[in-house]
Amino acid sequence: MFFLRIFSTALASLAIALSTACSNDSTFGPTPCPAILQAPPTLLYPKPGAAAVPINVGVVILSNVGPLGGSVTLTTAGSTVAAGSFGPAPSPLPSGAATPQPGATAQAASIPTLFANSSYSVNFTGNTGNGTSCPPLQSGGTLGTFST
Repeated sequence: MFFLRIFSTALASLAIALSTACSNDSTFGPTPCPAILQAPPTLLYPKPGAAAVPINVGVVILSNVGPLGGSVTLTTAGSTVAAGSFGPAPSPLPSGAATPQPGATAQAASIPTLFANSSYSVNFTGNTGNGTSCPPLQSGGTLGTFST
């Protein structure tokens, strides 16, 4: 009988610990963040270092975008351009695109008309999960540059 009472108490404590470990309820402490980070995406198009990219290219294509997605911005002298949401990349990829890694899925985001004779940096910011204060699972930063 004594053993059953101790076992029941231990089991109840374990159940509370497990249920609060995945909770966003700050009553029992913070939610643990995942320890696994994903590699940053790769810029496929316009290919990093490309020159004379048409100002109406209309799309930026990345591979290796994680399941939480993210946002892309293009920066040039004094201006930042936000890309649209990710969707399927055109198939085949446009001429001059870099080759994606084996098994990687290419995703495209629309961009407005660019400025002529300008250099652009393509930047990625990973999303966080809903309702969490954890940092993004995918690191961001500059993925490459190209010029029009």
